Amino acid sequence: KISGLSVGTYTAQLPITSTAVGAQPDTVTISLVVSQVGVPPAVALAPTIVTFAAQNAAPIPQAKVVNVTNSAGGVLTGLSVGTISFGAGSSNWLTAALSQSTAPAVLTLQVTTTALAAGQYTANVPLTSVGASNSPKSLPVTYSVSAPPYLVLSASTKTFSGTVGGANPPSQIITVT
Repeated sequence: KISGLSVGTYTAQLPITSTAVGAQPDTVTISLVVSQVGVPPAVALAPTIVTFAAQNAAPIPQAKVVNVTNSAGGVLTGLSVGTISFGAGSSNWLTAALSQSTAPAVLTLQVTTTALAAGQYTANVPLTSVGASNSPKSLPVTYSVSAPPYLVLSASTKTFSGTVGGANPPSQIITVT
């Protein structure tokens, strides 16, 4: 029954059983796609911006996922990832993979290296779909790489002088940043 449903995809599990001896139960997945007549599909992303952060030469950050859905009418099919465009400074530090070519789908983004100089790197991941009103849909990705922390001393040596039986030498200061 479609009346009262909003545009979207609805899924249900239908268990199948039999009274026959030895018959094993099974389940059928049923999907209903409700769309608006005459309205083309549109790619929707959640989140709409992805950020990664890591220290130079540290372990690679965990993958991030983006939900890809249809925000309009029809059925959003033929989803694919286009060629990733990288901003100035470095390329090929990011991969993108879709779980399937029909919405709803999951886009998985993975950083491939931390062997980059400290700085901020950008990329745009285009998602395309034949017939979508907003294809390609661009997903901005930012990758912040920081230098590992290190200590800076105001002096690497200090010398104290004193005489036997005399007063203690005065304190000296070493600044640590």
